Amino acid sequence: MKTKIGSRVIAVYESKDNVLSYFGREVYAGDFDLPPNVGGFNFGQKNPRIDLDNGQTVWGCECWWGSEKAVEKQFPSDQWNWKLVDIEEIRK
Repeated sequence: MKTKIGSRVIAVYESKDNVLSYFGREVYAGDFDLPPNVGGFNFGQKNPRIDLDNGQTVWGCECWWGSEKAVEKQFPSDQWNWKLVDIEEIRK
């Protein structure tokens, strides 16, 4: 099922040792061309753009993402420690 533009999602950086590192809760904005500073490649294919609530943008090639409900179900907070990470720090 295709995610609708404007849907609330969560972008995950990684999950290991019962820690879910995620970029935040955000909105799926649609598929766009990657800017040159992201991912180190651009093969002319569109990429999902995720607009974070804090004003930053994460691209689909930088994360795993899904609906808020699906991510919360897969990584319940009573079993996983949720850790917010900054996309700008990860890009460095």
